[in-house]
Amino acid sequence: MTKNSCSKINHMVLNMPHGAVITSEWLHNHGISSKLAWWYVRSNWLEKISDKAYKNPYDNITWVGIVNALQEQLKKPVHISGKSALALTGKSHYLPMGNQVYIEISVEDNKSSLPMWLYSDYISKNKITIHKNQLIVSDFYKDYLINKEFDGLNILLSCAELAILEVLQLIPKKQDFVEAAQLMESLPYLRVNKVQHLLEQCNSIKAKRLFLYLARKYQHTWLKKLDITKINLGSGKRVIVQGGYFDKEFQISVPIIDGE
Repeated sequence: MTKNSCSKINHMVLNMPHGAVITSEWLHNHGISSKLAWWYVRSNWLEKISDKAYKNPYDNITWVGIVNALQEQLKKPVHISGKSALALTGKSHYLPMGNQVYIEISVEDNKSSLPMWLYSDYISKNKITIHKNQLIVSDFYKDYLINKEFDGLNILLSCAELAILEVLQLIPKKQDFVEAAQLMESLPYLRVNKVQHLLEQCNSIKAKRLFLYLARKYQHTWLKKLDITKINLGSGKRVIVQGGYFDKEFQISVPIIDGE
């Protein structure tokens, strides 16, 4: 082994993010070619987990490392969303801890492709759910994402105002209405300016009507400060459940809860 090879290996080992997927792009940016990566795998300096994806043989990949690889190594327009974002910002207790951690990721641009390694058997053990429901124009997402550090890695996730809309958008096929209502009930302190701008930019009529209906139901004080005339609520009725409670103001049929 040459002195240069030892130097590259040392540099790689010292700089590999802990718990993360090591992508071909990361290796290339650190001066390691695909041929050299192949040799590192043979020499047990790297472990290949899928096409263009590796890991430290003595490290375990975490959900943080997966999301960080997508966001920082590959610059993919994705963020932790919905119930996961609410839990990670302390707004709910949805996120189970321990070995069974379920993470929701939203793709901000429906035209963006995700790497195939994300669907490999190794990565799928991390219980990651991917949503491609684009709520707002991709350029606006930056206004509603926050940066937090977990296990020494930076992660982008939805602020509470965006996260609850992402939850409501999944009703009824991928999200239980009662649980979503409980989450909305627990958000009495949303920022009025964020809510106003977000609802004006949101392209989901269903999510906006549910948002306003539940805010009124739980008498959140910030609702009175919104200018609803600036929010496009569409026309016609929206049926979340057949035979449910029909709200005349927001023209939406929802499950009956709390004796309504």
